[in-house]
Amino acid sequence: MTDHLVKAEAVRLLGELGVCEPYLLDFQENDQVYLFDKGEGRRIDPNSILYKKLKAIEEKSNVKIYAVIHSIIDYIGPNYSFLCVSPYSEDWAHQFHKQRRGGIIANAYVWNVSREECSEFGYIAVDAAFGKLRRVG
Repeated sequence: MTDHLVKAEAVRLLGELGVCEPYLLDFQENDQVYLFDKGEGRRIDPNSILYKKLKAIEEKSNVKIYAVIHSIIDYIGPNYSFLCVSPYSEDWAHQFHKQRRGGIIANAYVWNVSREECSEFGYIAVDAAFGKLRRVG
C-alpha cells in the first residue's frame, strides 16, 4: 500500500472523529500530528520525546499515526494512545468502529510511561467532542 493511500485513510478517520478542521488540514497538508490533552489539541514538537516515540513506533511497526491522546489512569498512571492506521487496506475495516450508543473504538499503540514493558497495540474507546479527542476506555 502506498504512503499516500494510508495517509488518505488517516485523514478520513480524523474526519470521522470530528476533529476541528484546522487539525485535520494541518495533518493533511503538513503531516502535523496533534496531541490531545485535557481537552486541548496542540502540535507535537518535533524536538520532543513524544515526537521521537511517535516516529519510532511508525518506523518499527510500519503504521501511520494520525493523533495522540494523553490520559492518566488511576491504577496504571500516565499513558499516550497513538491512534494509527495499518499499511494494509484489508485491516482498515477492523481498526475503527463507531458504536451505536455513541463513542468510537479505535486502533492504537498505548505507551505506558511508567511501565514500558506494558505498552502494546490494542483498541481504545475515544470520545470526540467539540473537535477534541479524549480517551474514555
